Formats: sequence, structure tokens, C-alpha cells
Amino acid sequence: MKKFKIQICLLGYQRYLDKIEKLQKYSSKLFEITNCIEIKQLPSCDLEWGYSDKCICQLLTSSKIDNNSVDLCLCFIDSPIECNYFTRDLSLFDSKTVLCSFYQVESIFNEENVDIFNYIHGIVLKEIVQVAALHEVNEDYFLHDDTRNCLFDMCGLKRDIAIKYGMPSLCPSCIAKIESTAVDKEFVPLLNKEFKSFKKLLFYRIIDFVKRKPLLSITITVISTIMMNVLSSFLFELLKSLF
Repeated sequence: MKKFKIQICLLGYQRYLDKIEKLQKYSSKLFEITNCIEIKQLPSCDLEWGYSDKCICQLLTSSKIDNNSVDLCLCFIDSPIECNYFTRDLSLFDSKTVLCSFYQVESIFNEENVDIFNYIHGIVLKEIVQVAALHEVNEDYFLHDDTRNCLFDMCGLKRDIAIKYGMPSLCPSCIAKIESTAVDKEFVPLLNKEFKSFKKLLFYRIIDFVKRKPLLSITITVISTIMMNVLSSFLFELLKSLF
């Protein structure tokens, strides 16, 4: 199937350039990053310390951002955005632009040992689902209030974003909505395959295992220690007999 073409727009100072660069190099059968634009100077905040949709749309217009050759444009910003959301559909600008904020994401993800790249990658997948099914970004069509470990969880509790993007999936309701549209038959299987790439680092997976199953972890540690001692004694006796 045809890959979705995505343009990245970086607004202001970026703390996660290494993650953005990783996304640009990422090999996917669903999408490709065709361009990355930087708008380094932002206007004054119009919502206390954050930005409204209107303010960002005016910035994109004055910067002459052109999305005609892409299917999706993702704008990343470090500051709070309207309603303190994580993402906002910028329908005032066009039907294919989404504003994504890193505000508070790092503290939540660090607490749950989730890589920030999961957040960026997850947003990409969430938005191309909308483009594939609806030919525009319209998150409201899929959103649900309860947490289902689904890309379209509302995340009424902000910390639930770590569940949403830690090991993302699609709930049966969202899959049914996707399949009711004229999406390519390969789309959902490729999406599920993409979800499998969301993994914590081995170190954090071990920590999570110990937290979930402390008794089993202690048992494994004790058995491993005994086996190491037995093996060490055997090797010592073997070497002593040889020399």
C-alpha cells in the first residue's frame, strides 16, 4: 500500500531533536517523513504561558507552511497548548495539521520508564489512522472517555498517556470504525505490526518484571546464585585437577 507522506514542523526550542531525527530515519511500511521545517522564533504566549490554536495557525500562515504535497503535518512544541491538551487538530489552518505538545510528557513518561520516542511514534500512528479512514484529521470520530490502552483513549487523567503510548493498540470499537471505511486491507495488519515495535529498554522491562512478580524474581535470583556457585566450584575443581 502507499505510504503516508508526513511533514514535520518544529516550533521554537526543541529538547527532543534526537527523537525527531530518529523518527526521520525510522523505516515504516505505513509512513515516511518527507520534510522537516523549523520555526525557531515564536510569538508571545496568548494563553498565560501557552498558545491557542488561533495563535499557532497565524504563525503557520505567516511562515507560509505548505502541506499540499503531504498527507499530514505534525507540529511539535515544548509549551502548553489550548486546554492543556497533548494534541490539537488545527482545523483553522487546514484539515491535515496537528499540534503536538511535549509539556508534562517527560515527567509522566520518566515515572513509568517509557521512552519519549513512543509518544512521537504513537502520535504519528494515531493521526494516520484518521487520515486513512476519514481523509482528514478528526480525532473526535474515534475518541472514547474510558481508558482501553487504545490510541484513542481520551486520557482524562493525564498520567494515562503512559498507558496509551507505552504499548499502544486499537480497541475493537476503533478497529470496527476503521474497517467500516474504505481503507486498504493491509492497513490494520501493518498497524498491528507497527505496535509491536513499542518496547521499553531491557533494563526497564526487568524492573517492571520485578515489580509485578517480586516472589518469582527472588526465586529466580536464589536459583541463579546457587547454580553459579555450583558451576564455579566445578570449574575450580576441574582446573585444579588439570594444573
